[in-house]
Amino acid sequence: MKLRGGKFGLFAWMCVAWLVIVTLFAVLAPWIPFVDDPENSDLSVFGDGPSWSHWFGVDEIGRDVFARVVWGARMSLVIGFSATLMAVIIGGTLGLVAGFRGGRFDSFVAATVDIALAVPTLILLLFVVAVFGRSLPVIIFTLAWLMVPFSARVIRAATLSESHREYILAARVSGAHDRRILRREILPAVTPVILTFALIVVGIVILLEGTLAFIGLGLPPPTPTWGSMISEGRTALDDAPHISLFPSAIMFLTLLAINIIGDAVQPRSGKRESGVI
Repeated sequence: MKLRGGKFGLFAWMCVAWLVIVTLFAVLAPWIPFVDDPENSDLSVFGDGPSWSHWFGVDEIGRDVFARVVWGARMSLVIGFSATLMAVIIGGTLGLVAGFRGGRFDSFVAATVDIALAVPTLILLLFVVAVFGRSLPVIIFTLAWLMVPFSARVIRAATLSESHREYILAARVSGAHDRRILRREILPAVTPVILTFALIVVGIVILLEGTLAFIGLGLPPPTPTWGSMISEGRTALDDAPHISLFPSAIMFLTLLAINIIGDAVQPRSGKRESGVI
């Protein structure tokens, strides 16, 4: 699997570099000397715009917006990647087995996925968070559960497509066991699809978490996330738009980078040749 060449190659690598930088800042935030504590207030400034001492300005109670964006990335990325990993593992396993085995199990999984997808995502998300609380595990598990049906459907479709190829038929004729075919042939063939879909899901999960935070049902204060920062700044858009502008811009660029990378790593068209297990 390679990044697509041509004029989009450099742009895709720039997106990779952006994600690496954002991730490094998020992981190393406690040890970066110019990243302040997100809850420290500078009593001499309230709502001031960008300056040499505060690159993204300060919010209405004097907290450094840049520091809060960096620390907010920690929670946003943890939620995005954790929920996606869980959803792809659970949904991917169901999709792989259902698409490969077919029959009644496949029909049952397909019907269950159709029913799950018919449930309004945002309403279910609001209900679960309102009932079970706004803790980090609850938000991660809820977002993961919401993405499982999407994962199962996409990966099932990819598995169905691969399971009828000539190299799979050749493997069956040669006497290979189903588990061996699934592990050695089907899974490697659909891995690029899984990776592409996972990157898209990461962006969706981060956006959903931001939506929850924006309406006041995200992680409780003082834990910063990009969504909560955007929500906090909406009351000061006229006087201090930078409070919402910078976290919005960082979230936008991160989601854009994830989507572009997901497009760049799409599997190339063409048939896989095998037949030897």
